[in-house]
This record gives sequence, structure tokens and C-alpha cells, in this order.
Amino acid sequence: MEFITQIPTLLLALVENVFGENPSWDVLLYVVLFGLSGVAGLAGRARLVATLVAGYIAVGLLGMTGAYDWVVSTFNVPSTVWGIAGVVVGVVAVLFALVNHGLGGILDEDEGTMATSVVLALSTCGLLTLLVFTKLDPNTLAGFSNFTRALFASPVGLVSWMLAPLVIVAATRD
Repeated sequence: MEFITQIPTLLLALVENVFGENPSWDVLLYVVLFGLSGVAGLAGRARLVATLVAGYIAVGLLGMTGAYDWVVSTFNVPSTVWGIAGVVVGVVAVLFALVNHGLGGILDEDEGTMATSVVLALSTCGLLTLLVFTKLDPNTLAGFSNFTRALFASPVGLVSWMLAPLVIVAATRD
């Protein structure tokens, strides 16, 4: 009977161990990530593949060139989480328009199912979240839990999120 009375304390300790003492940033991140994935899944596989291609181009463009610094300095973007996310979303949106316009006819042939679209959307949103995390300063990263930092800011997380969308596209192809 004593074990049953300790269950709330054990659950709280488990949540605190995973998300830290202040899980607000983590909870917000996961709610936005899953919410965007659900909404993006409604767009269909073709648009998600175009977004994925745009995301990979954005990773190369923003992560390996000086384009991110140029955008930030040109448009006076603040170095907050929202500013960095805005730059990533803006660049991906422009690249999506170019990719979708250029490859739209090829991509529209395979619509896929809703379930595969949501899984692909989740992996695409994870890839874009990874890109945001690579641009965060160490003080901002410290506000996230160890679990979230391991998921998006570690070398294993980097490789996993770079490969996951490709594996999902290959596995869900009809």
C-alpha cells in the first residue's frame, strides 16, 4: 500500500529527471513540434517532400555558409529562439517555393497516406528544429533539459535527425 502512495512522487521525480526543474521550454517545444507535424501532415506527402528538400538545402545554406550571419545582420534579427526560428522558417519557406515550383509536377504523383504524411512531417519538423538548435547560444541551450539537448544538440541527435527523414521517405514509398 505504501508503494501506491509514493507513485505521484516517483512520477514527479521521473519527469524532473527527464525535463529538469523548469520544463516550460521543453513542453512548449514539444507541443509546437507535434502540433506543426499534425497540421503539416494534412498538406500531403508531395508538399512534405518539397519541404524536406528545402530543409536539407537550408541546413547546407545556413549551417555551412555565412548566409545565416548575413540574414541576421541585414534584417536586424534578434538572437533569441524566436528570431533564429524565424530566420530558419523564412529561408525554408523561400526554398520551399522554389523547390515546389521546380519539382511540383514530379512530386504530385505520390500523395501517400495520412499516417505516413504525419510521420514524415514529424521527422521534417525535427530536422528544422535541429537547425534552430545549432544556432542557439550556450546560455539559451542551458534552459532546455538534458533530454532535449541530447535529442537536438548532440552529435547523435544531429546524425539521427539528418537520416530519419530520408529513411522515412524510403520506407513509406509506395
